[in-house]
Amino acid sequence: MAAHVGYESWLERDQALLLDFDCEVVAFAAQPFRLLFTGETGPRSHAPEFFARRRDGSAVVIDCRPDDRIRSRDAESFAATARACDLAGWNYQRNGAAEPMVVENVRWLSGYRHPRHADEAMAARLIAEFAGGRPLADGAQAAGPSIVTLPVLFHSTGCRRYSATHHHPCKTEPSTTPPRTPRTGSALTRHSWPSPASPW
Repeated sequence: MAAHVGYESWLERDQALLLDFDCEVVAFAAQPFRLLFTGETGPRSHAPEFFARRRDGSAVVIDCRPDDRIRSRDAESFAATARACDLAGWNYQRNGAAEPMVVENVRWLSGYRHPRHADEAMAARLIAEFAGGRPLADGAQAAGPSIVTLPVLFHSTGCRRYSATHHHPCKTEPSTTPPRTPRTGSALTRHSWPSPASPW
């Protein structure tokens, strides 16, 4: 998303990266509203971490908190937010820590999202090389010099032009394939610096 989105913890940063990488999310905002509710001890308020709008028009509100760091007041806030979201017709998630290797790979790929790494001719050659699925290094070397092919491959993967397993370091040997359902239009989608969009 071609806009700055704030975060207040590394966990929130990781969640923002994953939202930006999710091809079903068209836009998202940080701390989108403050919920006022009555808790066990009286009036309270809570600001969720993110509001995301999905491609199908649905919405999801997200709180980020590790499973082992949820106090009773936190649980009360999350429950109140879930009830409010249900009334609004929104989905609600309380997400803990994401899988470290997936986050590391998404962070790595995010460094190649800038349009300067886009090369349509090389991207087409890479799609042909990875048509049946193969290790990253093999396909990149088959398409040309790695110094040329890898930035384009990482850019296209970061833009979700390819699908890849993210349970191994991206810098070494993940397996890469084109997506099962071809995307329409350019590889430069929402995930590669388009105009900002509002999640509302």
